[in-house]
Amino acid sequence: MLGKKMEIDPTHIRPIKTPLVGFIGDTIKAEGSIMLPLTLGESPRSRTKMINFTLVKKSSAYNMILGRPSLYTFIILPFVYHSGVKFALQDGTAGQVWGD
Repeated sequence: MLGKKMEIDPTHIRPIKTPLVGFIGDTIKAEGSIMLPLTLGESPRSRTKMINFTLVKKSSAYNMILGRPSLYTFIILPFVYHSGVKFALQDGTAGQVWGD
């Protein structure tokens, strides 16, 4: 069952009929979409927003990929070279998250 590891109620998953298209034109069937809260940073320098996630049954090196709509929602400035992002906090300052 899709979302079993995350204990997602299947009634919250909305169907999607359009396949996802990769960079080289390959396609994969989306299993559905779901709105979930996503928190960036650690309290007190964190921000939480509701993000629409597209669910796929596919092995990947990534747990999730944030697309442009999510980047705009959080007002994210990515630093690819440093594997990190900075994002706007409600008080006008910047929070940050860095990868491994």
